[in-house]
Amino acid sequence: MTDLPPELAALERRLKSRPRPDPPDHLGPRVLAACRDADEPTAWRWAVAAALILLAANLSQSLATATAWDLRPAVEPPTVARLQTIAPDLPEAEYRRQALLWRAAADLPPSAAPVWKTPRPVPETNRWATP
Repeated sequence: MTDLPPELAALERRLKSRPRPDPPDHLGPRVLAACRDADEPTAWRWAVAAALILLAANLSQSLATATAWDLRPAVEPPTVARLQTIAPDLPEAEYRRQALLWRAAADLPPSAAPVWKTPRPVPETNRWATP
């Protein structure tokens, strides 16, 4: 250790110089055998894989539940005459362009418009008693 106060440095020297017992002779082979057994596939790997699959399914289901899948209704395309009554100051080419765009949008299938639900704030039940 570097930059220790003198009291802690002295304590560290005393602890390092203390006699300690050697590990037993059978400990080395026992640790090696445990490491060798840990490399073999066990039921724990299957349990971890199953837990990860369940977690992924739970998260995807939670996300799908928190989404409001409101389908957009089909749009009735306006005609050029109707667009002229809505906005009379546009040029004729713009009326045709808008009618064409609306007709193209009307042919699209209904699509999902996800609306994310925002969680309601939870009122604080444990108020801190501060003086």
